[in-house]
Amino acid sequence: MMSRTFRFLLLLLLAALLMAGCAPLREVLHLPTQTPAVPDEADGEANEQEKVADAELRQTVDANEAEALLTFLAYVRTLSSGEKDLVYQELNKQFSKNPDQETRLRLALLRIQPGRSFTDFSEGQKLLHDYGQEALEQGRAGPGALALLLEDLSREHVRLAEELADEKRTNEHLARQLNELKNIENILRSREVESLPGM
Repeated sequence: MMSRTFRFLLLLLLAALLMAGCAPLREVLHLPTQTPAVPDEADGEANEQEKVADAELRQTVDANEAEALLTFLAYVRTLSSGEKDLVYQELNKQFSKNPDQETRLRLALLRIQPGRSFTDFSEGQKLLHDYGQEALEQGRAGPGALALLLEDLSREHVRLAEELADEKRTNEHLARQLNELKNIENILRSREVESLPGM
Protein backbone atom coordinates (compact mmCIF):
# COMPACT_ATOMS: atom_id res chain seq x y z
CA MET A 1 0.00 0.00 0.00
CA MET A 2 1.36 3.43 -0.96
CA SER A 3 2.37 5.66 1.97
CA ARG A 4 0.70 9.04 2.49
CA THR A 5 3.99 10.83 1.86
CA PHE A 6 4.53 9.10 -1.48
CA ARG A 7 0.91 9.71 -2.55
CA PHE A 8 1.39 13.37 -1.64
CA LEU A 9 4.63 13.44 -3.62
CA LEU A 10 2.91 12.04 -6.72
CA LEU A 11 -0.12 14.32 -6.37
CA LEU A 12 2.16 17.34 -6.02
CA LEU A 13 4.10 16.31 -9.11
CA LEU A 14 0.96 15.73 -11.16
CA ALA A 15 -0.64 18.98 -10.04
CA ALA A 16 2.45 20.99 -10.89
CA LEU A 17 2.83 19.29 -14.26
CA LEU A 18 -0.85 19.73 -15.15
CA MET A 19 -0.62 23.43 -14.35
CA ALA A 20 2.45 23.62 -16.55
CA GLY A 21 0.23 22.94 -19.56
CA CYS A 22 -1.40 26.35 -19.04
CA ALA A 23 1.60 28.36 -17.85
CA PRO A 24 5.34 27.89 -17.47
CA LEU A 25 6.36 26.04 -14.32
CA ARG A 26 8.40 29.05 -13.25
CA GLU A 27 5.15 31.04 -13.00
CA VAL A 28 3.26 28.19 -11.29
CA LEU A 29 5.99 27.90 -8.66
CA HIS A 30 6.23 31.71 -8.35
CA LEU A 31 9.93 31.70 -9.16
CA PRO A 32 11.67 34.99 -9.83
CA THR A 33 12.67 35.59 -13.41
CA GLN A 34 15.95 37.19 -14.36
CA THR A 35 15.72 40.93 -14.90
CA PRO A 36 16.51 41.59 -18.56
CA ALA A 37 19.17 44.10 -19.48
CA VAL A 38 17.89 47.49 -20.63
CA PRO A 39 17.94 47.41 -24.44
CA ASP A 40 19.47 50.15 -26.58
CA GLU A 41 16.88 52.34 -28.27
CA ALA A 42 17.96 51.12 -31.72
CA ASP A 43 17.62 47.47 -30.76
CA GLY A 44 14.62 47.90 -28.45
CA GLU A 45 11.93 46.55 -30.76
CA ALA A 46 14.03 43.61 -31.99
CA ASN A 47 15.00 42.67 -28.42
CA GLU A 48 11.37 42.86 -27.31
CA GLN A 49 10.32 40.48 -30.10
CA GLU A 50 13.13 38.08 -29.15
CA LYS A 51 12.02 38.13 -25.51
CA VAL A 52 8.43 37.33 -26.46
CA ALA A 53 9.61 34.50 -28.76
CA ASP A 54 11.90 33.13 -26.01
CA ALA A 55 9.08 33.24 -23.44
CA GLU A 56 6.72 31.44 -25.82
CA LEU A 57 9.38 28.81 -26.56
CA ARG A 58 10.05 28.24 -22.83
CA GLN A 59 6.33 27.84 -22.18
CA THR A 60 5.98 25.38 -25.06
CA VAL A 61 9.00 23.36 -23.92
CA ASP A 62 7.75 23.25 -20.31
CA ALA A 63 4.27 22.20 -21.44
CA ASN A 64 5.67 19.53 -23.79
CA GLU A 65 7.92 18.15 -21.03
CA ALA A 66 4.98 18.04 -18.63
CA GLU A 67 2.71 16.31 -21.14
CA ALA A 68 5.36 13.72 -22.06
CA LEU A 69 6.06 12.97 -18.40
CA LEU A 70 2.37 12.62 -17.53
CA THR A 71 1.87 10.28 -20.49
CA PHE A 72 4.83 8.19 -19.31
CA LEU A 73 3.52 7.99 -15.72
CA ALA A 74 0.02 7.06 -16.93
CA TYR A 75 1.52 4.34 -19.15
CA VAL A 76 3.71 2.89 -16.37
CA ARG A 77 0.73 2.77 -14.02
CA THR A 78 -1.10 0.36 -16.38
CA LEU A 79 1.80 -2.14 -16.45
CA SER A 80 2.23 -5.32 -14.47
CA SER A 81 5.14 -5.62 -12.05
CA GLY A 82 7.18 -7.60 -14.58
CA GLU A 83 6.47 -5.09 -17.35
CA LYS A 84 7.57 -2.23 -15.08
CA ASP A 85 10.84 -4.08 -14.52
CA LEU A 86 11.33 -4.27 -18.29
CA VAL A 87 10.61 -0.54 -18.70
CA TYR A 88 13.13 0.22 -15.96
CA GLN A 89 15.79 -2.01 -17.57
CA GLU A 90 15.24 -0.34 -20.96
CA LEU A 91 15.47 3.16 -19.48
CA ASN A 92 18.56 2.21 -17.53
CA LYS A 93 20.17 0.88 -20.72
CA GLN A 94 19.25 4.08 -22.61
CA PHE A 95 20.62 6.25 -19.82
CA SER A 96 23.92 4.32 -19.77
CA LYS A 97 24.36 4.95 -23.52
CA ASN A 98 23.01 8.51 -23.62
CA PRO A 99 22.39 10.24 -20.26
CA ASP A 100 19.91 12.86 -21.50
CA GLN A 101 17.68 14.86 -19.17
CA GLU A 102 14.37 13.24 -20.17
CA THR A 103 15.61 9.70 -19.50
CA ARG A 104 17.26 10.85 -16.26
CA LEU A 105 13.95 12.20 -14.92
CA ARG A 106 11.96 9.12 -15.95
CA LEU A 107 14.55 6.85 -14.37
CA ALA A 108 14.51 8.94 -11.18
CA LEU A 109 10.71 8.70 -10.93
CA LEU A 110 10.88 4.91 -11.26
CA ARG A 111 13.67 4.70 -8.68
CA ILE A 112 11.64 6.52 -6.00
CA GLN A 113 8.59 4.27 -6.38
CA PRO A 114 8.44 2.19 -3.18
CA GLY A 115 8.19 -1.58 -3.17
CA ARG A 116 9.63 -2.28 -6.63
CA SER A 117 12.57 -4.49 -7.54
CA PHE A 118 14.31 -1.40 -8.95
CA THR A 119 13.48 0.91 -6.02
CA ASP A 120 16.56 2.79 -4.85
CA PHE A 121 15.75 6.05 -3.09
CA SER A 122 19.37 7.09 -2.80
CA GLU A 123 19.99 6.67 -6.54
CA GLY A 124 16.64 8.28 -7.39
CA GLN A 125 17.46 11.32 -5.27
CA LYS A 126 20.85 11.64 -6.96
CA LEU A 127 19.22 11.51 -10.40
CA LEU A 128 16.65 14.14 -9.35
CA HIS A 129 19.38 16.35 -7.92
CA ASP A 130 21.48 16.12 -11.10
CA TYR A 131 18.42 16.78 -13.27
CA GLY A 132 17.40 19.78 -11.15
CA GLN A 133 20.87 21.35 -11.13
CA GLU A 134 21.34 20.92 -14.87
CA ALA A 135 17.88 22.31 -15.60
CA LEU A 136 18.58 25.38 -13.46
CA GLU A 137 21.93 25.89 -15.22
CA GLN A 138 20.10 25.76 -18.58
CA GLY A 139 17.67 28.47 -17.39
CA ARG A 140 14.78 26.00 -16.99
CA ALA A 141 13.89 27.16 -13.49
CA GLY A 142 10.48 25.46 -13.24
CA PRO A 143 11.50 21.87 -14.08
CA GLY A 144 14.70 22.32 -12.07
CA ALA A 145 12.87 23.52 -8.97
CA LEU A 146 10.29 20.74 -9.33
CA ALA A 147 12.99 18.05 -9.52
CA LEU A 148 14.72 19.43 -6.42
CA LEU A 149 11.37 19.55 -4.60
CA LEU A 150 10.77 15.89 -5.50
CA GLU A 151 14.26 15.09 -4.21
CA ASP A 152 13.41 16.74 -0.87
CA LEU A 153 10.05 14.94 -0.66
CA SER A 154 11.73 11.63 -1.43
CA ARG A 155 14.23 12.22 1.39
CA GLU A 156 11.34 13.04 3.73
CA HIS A 157 9.56 9.85 2.67
CA VAL A 158 12.66 7.81 3.49
CA ARG A 159 13.06 9.55 6.87
CA LEU A 160 9.42 8.87 7.80
CA ALA A 161 9.68 5.25 6.63
CA GLU A 162 12.77 4.78 8.83
CA GLU A 163 10.98 6.35 11.81
CA LEU A 164 8.00 4.05 11.23
CA ALA A 165 10.31 1.01 11.07
CA ASP A 166 11.98 2.09 14.34
CA GLU A 167 8.59 2.48 16.02
CA LYS A 168 7.54 -0.95 14.77
CA ARG A 169 10.69 -2.53 16.18
CA THR A 170 10.14 -0.74 19.51
CA ASN A 171 6.51 -1.92 19.65
CA GLU A 172 7.53 -5.50 18.85
CA HIS A 173 10.18 -5.36 21.58
CA LEU A 174 7.64 -4.02 24.11
CA ALA A 175 5.12 -6.71 23.07
CA ARG A 176 7.74 -9.43 23.69
CA GLN A 177 8.55 -7.97 27.12
CA LEU A 178 4.85 -7.85 27.96
CA ASN A 179 4.43 -11.51 26.99
CA GLU A 180 7.43 -12.44 29.12
CA LEU A 181 5.93 -10.59 32.10
CA LYS A 182 2.60 -12.38 31.57
CA ASN A 183 4.39 -15.73 31.48
CA ILE A 184 6.24 -14.90 34.71
CA GLU A 185 2.94 -13.84 36.30
CA ASN A 186 1.30 -17.13 35.25
CA ILE A 187 4.23 -19.13 36.66
CA LEU A 188 4.02 -17.25 40.00
CA ARG A 189 0.27 -17.83 40.21
CA SER A 190 0.73 -21.54 39.50
CA ARG A 191 3.29 -21.77 42.28
CA GLU A 192 0.98 -19.96 44.70
CA VAL A 193 -1.82 -22.40 43.93
CA GLU A 194 0.48 -25.39 44.36
CA SER A 195 1.68 -24.07 47.76
CA LEU A 196 -1.85 -23.80 49.16
CA PRO A 197 -2.76 -26.38 51.89
CA GLY A 198 -4.45 -29.44 50.55
CA MET A 199 -2.94 -29.03 47.07
